[in-house]
Amino acid sequence: EISTDVRIIAATNVDLLDLVKENLFRIDLYYRLNIFPIRIPALRERKEDIEPLCNHFLAVYSRMYHIPAKKITPEAFSYIFEYNWPGNVRELENLMHQLTIMTKKDAIMVEDLPEVIVQRPKSETSPMHPSLDDVIETLLDTVESPESEAVLSLLELEIIRHTMQRLGSVQEASKFLGLSKPTIYNKLKKLNENNT
Repeated sequence: EISTDVRIIAATNVDLLDLVKENLFRIDLYYRLNIFPIRIPALRERKEDIEPLCNHFLAVYSRMYHIPAKKITPEAFSYIFEYNWPGNVRELENLMHQLTIMTKKDAIMVEDLPEVIVQRPKSETSPMHPSLDDVIETLLDTVESPESEAVLSLLELEIIRHTMQRLGSVQEASKFLGLSKPTIYNKLKKLNENNT
């Protein structure tokens, strides 16, 4: 007789408890595996990780192919940041790999991004990103209204977005505006949630 001490580490992208309820997964196996569950949040829930992950993967693949690391333009990054990332970090890594190979210039531009990422209309006057002039006009028109707090928030977000585009990164915008990077990410996340 040989005794063994085995620990099993399992991962899934489906809710096993739902499968148990539908009799598609054995309940005894579920409880044997579910001793120490660890939930890893989706990339869309931790937007602050997108910029460092992009930089990391671009560096990895530029070393792999012996080419200079590409930079992402602020406008292209804003599309990457706003994308929902259903494939999580693996999808982001694959995109950075693809862009390293396929982008001929040193900078990754909006036109280098796949259609799935840029399919949402993105213009200065879109509802998602009204122009700064539009925001100020709305602010002046509603300064006495109960919605003035929402308009001020929108103005603040427009200032953050314009600063990011102008300075090229969240880190530079953070320094310039005197806001922490997590604060900027949280404000941008709220904008995305309010517009979905």
